[in-house]
Amino acid sequence: MQFNPGVPTIEGTLEAAMVKAHAISADNAHQPRHVSWMRAARTDKGVSACGQVVSLKMQLEPKGMVERINMQLPPQIRVFGYK
Repeated sequence: MQFNPGVPTIEGTLEAAMVKAHAISADNAHQPRHVSWMRAARTDKGVSACGQVVSLKMQLEPKGMVERINMQLPPQIRVFGYK
C-alpha cells in the first residue's frame, strides 16, 4: 500500500476512485498532506493483506459514499466502511 508514480498501486487506485466519487477533491489528489492521508498496513509484492486501514479527511455527503467509491474501484479492491 503505497504511492509509486508510474506504477499501478492499490493506494493510487483507491485515491483515484475517491476523487471520482468526490470523497476528496481533484485539487487534493496526489497531495496526501492536504487530506491528512495515512495508512496502517502494507501490501508489498507477493504479500497478501486483507483489511487495509486508511485515515484521511474526506467529504461524506451526499450519503452513499462507500457505494460511490466502490463503483469506481476494480472488483478486487473494496471499501467496507468508514468511521
